[in-house]
Amino acid sequence: MPRPRNPIPTLRSHSSGQARVTIEGRDYLLGLSGSPEAEEAYRRIVAQWLAKDGPFAPAEGPVTITEILAGYWRHAERYYGYDLNPTRGDCFNLKSTIRILRDLFGSTQACDFGPRGLRTVQSEMIRKGWCRNLINQQCGRIKQMFRWAVSEELVAPTVWQALLACPGLRRGKTDAAESIPVKPVPLSDVEAAKKYLRPAVAGMVDFAVLTACRPNEVCQLRPCDLDRNNPDCWVFRPQTHKNQHRDQERPILIGPRAQAILSPFLEECGPEEYVFSPRREELRRNTERRSRRSTRLTPAAITRRAVSLSRVRRRAANGRYTTASLRRAIDRACRQAGVPVFGPNRLRHTRATELRGHGLDVVATILGHAKLETTQIYSERNLAAAMEVVASVG
Repeated sequence: MPRPRNPIPTLRSHSSGQARVTIEGRDYLLGLSGSPEAEEAYRRIVAQWLAKDGPFAPAEGPVTITEILAGYWRHAERYYGYDLNPTRGDCFNLKSTIRILRDLFGSTQACDFGPRGLRTVQSEMIRKGWCRNLINQQCGRIKQMFRWAVSEELVAPTVWQALLACPGLRRGKTDAAESIPVKPVPLSDVEAAKKYLRPAVAGMVDFAVLTACRPNEVCQLRPCDLDRNNPDCWVFRPQTHKNQHRDQERPILIGPRAQAILSPFLEECGPEEYVFSPRREELRRNTERRSRRSTRLTPAAITRRAVSLSRVRRRAANGRYTTASLRRAIDRACRQAGVPVFGPNRLRHTRATELRGHGLDVVATILGHAKLETTQIYSERNLAAAMEVVASVG
């Protein structure tokens, strides 16, 4: 039986008398062979290589913007989970930022990128028609990239500190367009759109309204993730959520009304299956069609239909909904109902506005926010109550 190959590169002698180690096909000279300095350099470079994800490229001289972008993307894939869920919105935002920075300054040395370069990136984003808030968020991602590069000792801390001196765009001080504020969805529009939704999607909408959960959280709901020890309030803990990398828990509280919505779907799915499933919804729809069929097909007609269906390439229904498929279904239903189109995430705003009277602390817990400032964004101010107070006190 052959001896297994040692995954750790070994220290060898070079013809020049220096110690060397070969990593990923490249030789690194470490000093005089046999010296303590060479041994120390060997242990250090192997430790650095083992700690890296992806191609090993030790810092040798100035690095370019492209090298920082490539390294940060490998870091973001693992740290933020983009490799497991590449359809997330922040993943697309990071890719678009990387693309602009690479096209404008890809070959530029990272140490030469400063506030003027960042303002050039801002101007390019304005030219693309991005709104002011998005531009500020994307520039914040660029500063985060250089902060990561400082932690990896790829650039000097002064490079990142200089970028912090470049302020974000201010309202009324720039040509960038302003974003449209996200408002709660009127419940009348939700009820009108539900008439054109399949039962599973309508159940997802009702569940999102009552629990104020995010679209990706309702899509990954499974019976095994439900804690039903308290019959008055179940607790759903999703496998993955937005703030998981911050070691924050995300309990989603399910009251009696939301439990009544889930119960019919829980009866027909296994513990590891998704509660809202397109595949089961497709089976339910086909069963309804067969039950409404008034004529009985002859054996010859059944054979002809089977042959015709076999020639049509049909994509099999998935076992779970995605945020994109949920958004498309709601968009189509809104157009059929003749109401303004709303996204599934706006349902959180609707619920937060309803619960605001119970206090921001309670609303923040239900929404899963770590900061009350974030809750202020989702819950509209109770203007009617404020007007009553002003009217009473003069």
